[in-house]
Amino acid sequence: MMSCTELYYVTPKKRVVGYEEFRNSHLGAMFVWSNLYKRHFKDRITETKQLYGFEPSAPVSEDDYSCLWKLFDKSDVPIFERVILGSTFDFVILEKEHFNRFYEDVMKYAVYHPAGSLLYQAIAIQKLSKRNIIGVCWNQTSVNSDMYDDLKKYAKNDELWSLYEEIDEQEALNEVTK
Repeated sequence: MMSCTELYYVTPKKRVVGYEEFRNSHLGAMFVWSNLYKRHFKDRITETKQLYGFEPSAPVSEDDYSCLWKLFDKSDVPIFERVILGSTFDFVILEKEHFNRFYEDVMKYAVYHPAGSLLYQAIAIQKLSKRNIIGVCWNQTSVNSDMYDDLKKYAKNDELWSLYEEIDEQEALNEVTK
């Protein structure tokens, strides 16, 4: 069975409900991480090629991933890239009020990077905007079997972190420090 990216919606009563699967999870989070790695870490790619004789198309070490994930907090990285990166993180919720904003950020991202399954995800999320829900969340790879139970627990306890709330808070801080 091929892995997939799973999209869930969260009801007003904090129930997490499976909605859609996007086949081949490597076209989800890993695809995003590879695109952003190639764009923002050319020096690390060159260094790896010099050391090991190959040019990686994706992060290859924990240090690579750590550097990549820190892009989410960097004000010099375009917001749409930070949003897309943040959507690949665990326990994030995209609130319904931001569905259109997410769709627009996916479209911006697709201008600069191959989009993998992101366009399909954005369209599915748009379709959910007509439902009585509070938002969506993801399991980026179905081989992570306990994620669904964890998502249910986090949603019930209001512990999912808000993608755009985090982005907007960072932007406000950046404005203050300018």
